[in-house]
Amino acid sequence: MNKDTIKLLKECDLGVNMGIISFNDVYKYIKSSTLKEIILKSKKTHLELKKELMILLKECDESGKSPTFFVKCMSFCKTKMRLLMHGNDQGIANLITDGANMGVKSLNKYLNRYVRASDESKEITKRIIQEEEQLLKDLRRFL
Repeated sequence: MNKDTIKLLKECDLGVNMGIISFNDVYKYIKSSTLKEIILKSKKTHLELKKELMILLKECDESGKSPTFFVKCMSFCKTKMRLLMHGNDQGIANLITDGANMGVKSLNKYLNRYVRASDESKEITKRIIQEEEQLLKDLRRFL
């Protein structure tokens, strides 16, 4: 596997990890059963994608890319601050929407940057982007 493949897979892993962390951070504050279902469904898909990424990274003799302690702290603080200010389902949907938008933007940037990445790594990246875009559509009714 070439360096572009490894870099792309690691960025995908980081993004999927951030999504899972965000879902865990907000879940207990959600009041709507529909929103809970949306978040659980997306978390399940993220966990499945994470497993696939780990298999691909293992084939490259690489490990995943977890968010740094600083990134986790900043994410946690942002989440808690926004929940204090807007702790309703609309605020939660806004928060998750921001993260999904960031994921779509970042992963498209990495697809363009790592042009020599394997087709398989590009395919899983596109699937993650599709998942994020579906999540954005599902959350619109709560904004």
